[in-house]
Amino acid sequence: ENDSLSLISEYKSENRRPSLDRDLIQKSSLNMDASSSAPNQNYSASFIKRNRDNYETKTDISEILKRLGSDFGNVIKEDFTAYQLASWLILLMDKDKAKEITRKQAEDIGRAITAALLNQNSLTKNDRDIYTQQIRELSSLEDEISNLNFEKQKIREDHEKLVLELNSTKKIYLKQLEELKSEVKLMQETKDKMKRD
Repeated sequence: ENDSLSLISEYKSENRRPSLDRDLIQKSSLNMDASSSAPNQNYSASFIKRNRDNYETKTDISEILKRLGSDFGNVIKEDFTAYQLASWLILLMDKDKAKEITRKQAEDIGRAITAALLNQNSLTKNDRDIYTQQIRELSSLEDEISNLNFEKQKIREDHEKLVLELNSTKKIYLKQLEELKSEVKLMQETKDKMKRD
């Protein structure tokens, strides 16, 4: 009797062990999920915050530039060559222009700088406003030219597409015409044959 009881208790303990193991595995995996999801949530939150900050910086730039008194709606990036002539003197020049500068142009730049330094009232606010307006108009014209070139290219592409479609339709009609001619000829021949018979 003792043997049978020990056998039953052994059976019960063996049958309970897998369920106990499963419970332990599930609990540990739940703990791991909870601990691993926390850094992921922190990471995604910081990523979203960085994206929002970047977006706000981009959208606010025009407003910030207005507050600074800028005439531009966005930041303009230019490539300059810097000539540092002294610790307090730096001459900035367009990179491409600096490569192609002639002796005459260099001398004219020197004279212009001399004139500007000796006559600091040479450029009045009115002159500056006129110059700024001209720059704006030039920029607007460049945008208009770019848009017109884009439209011109689109019209050319649409025209080429239409020509291809017309040629394709023409071939189909010509083929159908030839088939009709063949049918009419065959019918005529059949009619003539019937007359002779």
